[in-house]
Amino acid sequence: MVEFELYRLCSNESSWYGRGADDDVLQSVGATEETPLLQTVPRQQYRRNVGAFIVVGLLLVILLGGFAIGVYLLVLQNNAENILPPVEEMPIRHVNGSEWDQSDLLVLSTQPFHAETVIIEQTDTRECENLNSCVLLLREIKATFGVNNSLPYNFLVSSDGTAYEGLGWSQLSPLYPELSPLVLTFLGNFTRVPPPIEQVFMAKSLIAASLSKDFLNKNFTIIGKRTKEVPKYLFEQFKDFPRWKEE
Repeated sequence: MVEFELYRLCSNESSWYGRGADDDVLQSVGATEETPLLQTVPRQQYRRNVGAFIVVGLLLVILLGGFAIGVYLLVLQNNAENILPPVEEMPIRHVNGSEWDQSDLLVLSTQPFHAETVIIEQTDTRECENLNSCVLLLREIKATFGVNNSLPYNFLVSSDGTAYEGLGWSQLSPLYPELSPLVLTFLGNFTRVPPPIEQVFMAKSLIAASLSKDFLNKNFTIIGKRTKEVPKYLFEQFKDFPRWKEE
């Protein structure tokens, strides 16, 4: 009986010491018996983190979208620098070189035509308004370049708005080889009077057609060249082009 009581006393004492030690550990970490062994992130804090990630993601999307729009607008601005000013729809009244020049001296190039510059100038001559008078004038002008030479202009435009083919779109004009030019020459003298509106429209229609056919670089420069005199009234008709130069 004495041994049995002693065993109970020892067992109770060890249990008491064990529970006391465990309680001390739990109290030291601020936990209770109901505290789970594996801690989990509170649901409210998790939602806040997810919300923050969503907000940051939206801001990045907006930033990237703004950057893309900015690049697109810069490209549009760059392309718009040489957009042809509005030209009224006008069919090109075109006379082939073979119809007015019977010499058969023109040797057309087989190289692809692609101009970098448009040259505007005048012939410093009288004007012409119909086929007969213009053919006569063209032959007179051609004679000044020599019997064995062709006119070094791509197109010559008359007062009635007809385009007479010189070199056409077959080869670049040899007048300004460093410029790779498309030379549009106005038949007449416009130092004191402006050219007829039909003549101006035809020249702009030729530029538009050259662009659409890819015969002219979209970033072309248009240059007004003086001959004997400065055709100021002619040049005024083309100063609305963004990349206009007068020489």
